[in-house]
Amino acid sequence: MVTGFNTNIEYQGAVYHVQTEHEGSGYPIITTILFQEGVALMSRKTSYLSCSRATSLEQAITEWMKAQHKTVLKELVSGNIPLPMKTPVTTAVADEGAI
Repeated sequence: MVTGFNTNIEYQGAVYHVQTEHEGSGYPIITTILFQEGVALMSRKTSYLSCSRATSLEQAITEWMKAQHKTVLKELVSGNIPLPMKTPVTTAVADEGAI
């Protein structure tokens, strides 16, 4: 059974990491997290408890994970996920007339 997907993607000059995983039937949640430089920017969790009656549960979970993973990637590159603004680097200039 596939337990997760990982993708690094460059967008607007930054590299983002999208990770999707599930922890098994004891915790029937699919979690996708968007990271930048190790910092989690957002997460999406979906329960697959209602999917427990599927004929091929493993296949259904894998397909659901793929879909959620791809959705977050598409939302990132289409600008639908609010990203933190980078703080511009400023240089302090001393006022020679100041005491």
